[in-house]
Amino acid sequence: MIQYLQKLRAKRGFTLMELIIVIAVIAVLAAIAIPLMVGMVQNSQKRSVESGLETVLDLAKNFEAELNNQGELIEDGTETVDMGDGNGPQTLKEYILSQCPEIKSGGTTGAAIVLGWGRVQEVYYREDFHHAGWRRNEGYKPGARFDDIDYGLAPMGDVLVTKWGG
Repeated sequence: MIQYLQKLRAKRGFTLMELIIVIAVIAVLAAIAIPLMVGMVQNSQKRSVESGLETVLDLAKNFEAELNNQGELIEDGTETVDMGDGNGPQTLKEYILSQCPEIKSGGTTGAAIVLGWGRVQEVYYREDFHHAGWRRNEGYKPGARFDDIDYGLAPMGDVLVTKWGG
C-alpha cells in the first residue's frame, strides 16, 4: 500500500479536487473584483463629465465677463469677443470649440448653453450617455439630461447656444 501511494505521489500533475478548489477560489475573487472595477469605471466617467461641465461653464462665464468688461451683455451668443487666445474675435460657440478639443465634429461629446437676461443661465454637458448640468440659482445637477429642457438637444460633436424661449 505504501509503495502504491509513493507511486501516486511520484506522478506529476494536480488532482481533480485540487483543480476544482483553485477554480472556486478564482471565481470568488472574480466575483469580488469585477463589481469593484465596474464601480471605479462609472465613477471615473462621472468625474470626467463633471470636469467637462466645469470647463465649459468656466469658459462661458469668462466669455460673459469679458463681454461685460466691454460694456455689453451676452444676449444670444452671436456677440464676438477677442479672448486673447490668438484666435481673434470669436462667438461664444467658436470660443468653446477652440478651447475644448474633446468636442469635435463626429464625436459623442456635446454641450448646450442657455442665455437669458444678459447672463449664462444654464450649461449642459454630455459624454456618450453620461450627462451633467448647471443652472444659475440651483448649481450643479448630477445626471442632468439634455432632453429635460424645452430648447432642444445639443448635437453630439457640437455646442448649442440658445436663449431662453428662443
